[in-house]
Amino acid sequence: HAAARLYQFEPGVTACAIDQAARFGTRNPQSYLMTLMADWHSNGVRTVEDAERYMFFHSALRGMEPAMSPEEAAAEIDRMRERTEG
Repeated sequence: HAAARLYQFEPGVTACAIDQAARFGTRNPQSYLMTLMADWHSNGVRTVEDAERYMFFHSALRGMEPAMSPEEAAAEIDRMRERTEG
């Protein structure tokens, strides 16, 4: 997939993004997929493990993970982002 090359994702990240897009059943899955991949890239996702961590943190940010507060999730996402900016 061209987006995987553009965003320098490792193999498998595109499949994770497609699974995520399919779970939400959007009206325009291709557009959602591109938006999702751009979001992941800007937040430091490069590997499948990064994608899984980011999805967990994003869910916690919305209050959907009792094991982590939204504030902790926001801090973790910031750390992921800083890793790629630094």
